[in-house]
Amino acid sequence: TKYLFSPFAALAELRLGDTSFAQARFYEAIEIFRLFIQTRPNHAKIPYAYWKIGAAYAAQRPSDFFLLPPAHERDRGPTKDALRALQNYLDRYPQHQFSKEAKALVEICRLWLGTYELYVARFYRDRKQWHAAKGRYEVLLERFKDQKELWQQGAEELITVYQNLDLKKLSKQLQEQLKSSQ
Repeated sequence: TKYLFSPFAALAELRLGDTSFAQARFYEAIEIFRLFIQTRPNHAKIPYAYWKIGAAYAAQRPSDFFLLPPAHERDRGPTKDALRALQNYLDRYPQHQFSKEAKALVEICRLWLGTYELYVARFYRDRKQWHAAKGRYEVLLERFKDQKELWQQGAEELITVYQNLDLKKLSKQLQEQLKSSQ
């Protein structure tokens, strides 16, 4: 605090954020990195701060610990926050040194969110609430085209939902689309 304009002051701020991150105090780390970005917008380590914010959100995602319910059945908030922060980092700094790790985390987040959509769609399908299931499956097919396995599972199950709703034309169209994607 005495030497705010020293080149070491900025590095010390970053290391405070790193320390909070290493101690699993992720909210504190996020705030430290955000403050760093706000107070030093032209610093060379800004991309690193954005990366650490995304990584801190990603570290808060629910895990698949065997004693707890599956991750896709729990709160999606941290996963959505992680996806948003990582995408922001990739949009701003696509060639930064941590972009590969960020892309891998984005894929994991998208897979978890897609798995959640499939879980909810199946919930409605199993209760024969066809219209609600149809909506969830359609969201899955629209938003998660890049997740091939999820997309295929969702498309196959949506065909049966369409058949139960007597939507033969949509069922045939989706069957053709499913065949062409394989």
